[in-house]
Amino acid sequence: MVSFVDPSKVRAKQNPGYCFLKAGFVADGTTEGGLLAFVLAKDAFPNEAKPVGATNRHKDYNMAKKQTQAIQTVATDAGVVVPAMTLAFDKPAIEAQLTQVMRETQELDTFEITTPEVAAIVLADLQEKLRIKDATTAIRDKFCQPIRKVANDLASQLFNPTIKAFEAYEDKAKLKLGAFELAQAAERQALLASAGEAAKANDVAGMTTALQQANTIALAKPAGASFTFTWRVKRLQPQLMLGWSEGVEQYWSPDMSKIEAEAERQGTHGEEPPVIPGVVFTREADVAVRRN
Repeated sequence: MVSFVDPSKVRAKQNPGYCFLKAGFVADGTTEGGLLAFVLAKDAFPNEAKPVGATNRHKDYNMAKKQTQAIQTVATDAGVVVPAMTLAFDKPAIEAQLTQVMRETQELDTFEITTPEVAAIVLADLQEKLRIKDATTAIRDKFCQPIRKVANDLASQLFNPTIKAFEAYEDKAKLKLGAFELAQAAERQALLASAGEAAKANDVAGMTTALQQANTIALAKPAGASFTFTWRVKRLQPQLMLGWSEGVEQYWSPDMSKIEAEAERQGTHGEEPPVIPGVVFTREADVAVRRN
């Protein structure tokens, strides 16, 4: 650290810069303009201390300093060390991460998953983002809960938007993966039906080929995720619901709880949808991703 003193502007004319000398500075010559130079070496810096007259208003600052080390520990314990997360106040890096994940979320709209290889790539990328999201959430909770307003502003402006961006990517990636697996399941079911028809026609070669292709699809599911197929109500056609459940009253006010209960009774996870007059079902895939 370097400081300068103008001898003509101080009261101690006989010993200008005396206060700097008492603080540990060392005289280091004179500038061309006549200023006295004083230098404090890095190893001579005094230890940190609370400001004179400090009150409890300063405890947030002290707590924030202590949290920095804890934040780094949380990131390491979570298995992810991300530059944007290891420094509590690295605002540009966190904003850059937010921008990146938002851009990648938009890019998901530009392609469809058409092969198991692409599905595996999307799943691996999703798993990585989930790990970072978990670490970000842990850091936010560790850092922003005890430091009141300053950290709360940081959470609302940086951490929360970043976490929500990861969640948006997660939702869209799961939707893509689920749609692909639904298409694969439909193709496998068609192949099994084809194998059945070939068996009835005594076409051994055709049956074998169809079964092999169906088995290939079954084995091609990406590792690291599980898929549950469920039939859910897509829309109602009340004019077709007369005679089911409560007749005319049911026509005017379909009771969704009764419809869903009947669907559950018939089964919502089979290959065929439940059969309820006036109710159109759609098959959806629920995707659960395992963290590595």
